Amino acid sequence: MRSKRSQSFPPGTFIPTPQRLLAIIQLCLAFSFICWYAVQPFMGEYFSLRSRSLIYEYVMGTSEMLKKDPGQIPKMERQAERFASLPVYDKQLIAEDYKNLQKHTQRSAWIKIADGFRVLLVGIPPFELAWLLFSALISILILLKVEGAKQAAWLLPLIAFAYAIDNRMTGLTAQSNPDFVLFPSEEIIVKDYLQQPLHGNPDEQQVQLKKGWEHYLIANWLPQKNPGLSFEQQAEEAEFAFTVARLHHLHGQARSAWLNNFREKASPILLAFYVLWNLFFAWMMNRPPLPEQRKANMSKAASQ
Repeated sequence: MRSKRSQSFPPGTFIPTPQRLLAIIQLCLAFSFICWYAVQPFMGEYFSLRSRSLIYEYVMGTSEMLKKDPGQIPKMERQAERFASLPVYDKQLIAEDYKNLQKHTQRSAWIKIADGFRVLLVGIPPFELAWLLFSALISILILLKVEGAKQAAWLLPLIAFAYAIDNRMTGLTAQSNPDFVLFPSEEIIVKDYLQQPLHGNPDEQQVQLKKGWEHYLIANWLPQKNPGLSFEQQAEEAEFAFTVARLHHLHGQARSAWLNNFREKASPILLAFYVLWNLFFAWMMNRPPLPEQRKANMSKAASQ
């Protein structure tokens, strides 16, 4: 049998293992972020719009997801009756908004691909886009042992620092949905409607908060007080009125509002880690070899 002979490479064929590993990690990070941004019109936007569509379907009583539960079918039928009894203006507004939402969700794949490129070129802050491109390019050049690529790695912490400053100065404050103003705080629920302290058990707290939430709905959103209705029926009527008010607040909201998430202010800790990682990467690419490594390289070169 022929024994396999290990193939030997002359010294300097590959960059040192720590540098090679870091270059691969940096390349993977850049490529992962590029892919994540590019697929947002397919995934991020879909989940954002789908979650909003569920609110419309709940009000109109057409939610197929809830109808999969046999216990929810009677409630969906009651929701459909309530929706049919709404004023014409409210019904038309809700139905038209839902139709436009579905139309935007179902646009062709080519349009979504074009939107993905638009996100990469326009939606991402300039310094972040520069970091993505230079991280990928410099990492590839380092792995290919192109002269000057390691020195170019010092551009990355500079770009990262510029991005951190730009993000803190011009980044958008995280904005909640327009309907957020309708929701009371947990403190108000506990103090004004539950009127008892929360228990220590999380499961018991959930039951308590649900009860306080239902009391809030009945006190503020029940259209007409009807003593003949049970507490659960009153809570259901009030919840419907509350959800209709939510849809009025969501009317006119830009369907592409999720793009603002890319320009939100990041936490100082995250930005500091971002800068330090790139500084560490550039230093590792340019640090001189250790004395032991120099001796090993010289001995290998002499033995050739």
